[in-house]
Amino acid sequence: GTPSGPTAWFFREMHQGISVKTSDGSDSVFMDFMTKDGPAHPVWWDEGVKWQVLLGQNIGGEVRMRNSSREGGKASSKLERLRIIAANYDSDLNLYSNNCRIFCARMSREVERLNHDDADSADGTSKIMAEFVADACLAFDVVRAAILPMMYPA
Repeated sequence: GTPSGPTAWFFREMHQGISVKTSDGSDSVFMDFMTKDGPAHPVWWDEGVKWQVLLGQNIGGEVRMRNSSREGGKASSKLERLRIIAANYDSDLNLYSNNCRIFCARMSREVERLNHDDADSADGTSKIMAEFVADACLAFDVVRAAILPMMYPA
């Protein structure tokens, strides 16, 4: 069944991906972080590998990206920079310190950073405050993502 009560919030959306699009919707990318080779990875069927992962061992991971753009749409330089950042992401998947939820939190932070890089009109104080809020959200999401596996039912 589905979790309920105070822990339900932690268990929602157990696998996460992130979708980012341009403001005019002409270019977009969906990204997630998954075991290398997806369901063919031994972690999904080998009990020994599952135990190693539960005990904190790294396994191979991969960033998957699905690009979408409208016909005749102009490619976004910000989205292209985000794609490069994601393609160079650390591929050592770890249940506690580098999982899909942490990947999404880090990519969300990169989106905020890229958006603020080009914000010439924003005054210094509002830009600093926006960066602080984005960093605080990243820290909260990373802590929440690290706590989730510890709460898995036995």
